[in-house]
Amino acid sequence: MVHRKRVIAVWLAVNLVGFSAAAHAYLDPGTGSILVQSLLAGIAGAVAVLSVYWQRVKAFFVNLRKSPRDTQTSATSTDNDGA
Repeated sequence: MVHRKRVIAVWLAVNLVGFSAAAHAYLDPGTGSILVQSLLAGIAGAVAVLSVYWQRVKAFFVNLRKSPRDTQTSATSTDNDGA
């Protein structure tokens, strides 16, 4: 059943792409500019997301390296100046 659906989907895609008529459409130079801007925005967004997750990964491993004694002393120490 799944194989038959896949065969029909491939046949349909080949027919739609292979037998389509020419569009004779005009793309002005602004279209290229929009495409370049979209590509650059996508790259910038991906870098920002990776940066955030990289910080989380680094923090996870830094927390693993801390010994239990370090966490106990930091939890019990106080910064009171005798007051």
